[in-house]
Amino acid sequence: MINKKYFRLIVSIALILFIVLSFFVITLNSQKYNARIFSVGNGWGYEILSGKRILIHQDCIQAIQGNVPFASKKDAMKIANLVILKLEAGKIPYVSDRELVINKINLSSKH
Repeated sequence: MINKKYFRLIVSIALILFIVLSFFVITLNSQKYNARIFSVGNGWGYEILSGKRILIHQDCIQAIQGNVPFASKKDAMKIANLVILKLEAGKIPYVSDRELVINKINLSSKH
């Protein structure tokens, strides 16, 4: 029969391991995403980063044909923030043309 002292020790170690592992999993699941806006040609693009790692590099508006950059920093940031919200919700970070209209993104190819 296991001594009560050893049983308490084993339970205590197991509890501590559980707490440490839970903290580690929560930390991994709460990844923080950041957006970085950059100039490209005659407009703007964005990158989505997790820490220092670039996850998405978008130098044109993805929902329309052609390589049309965002007309303003503000437009690029609006969509970058939308993409971050989708990533945090576990959704595919695709941006539709409807979402561009809802966010009042300038879709003019001439800036």
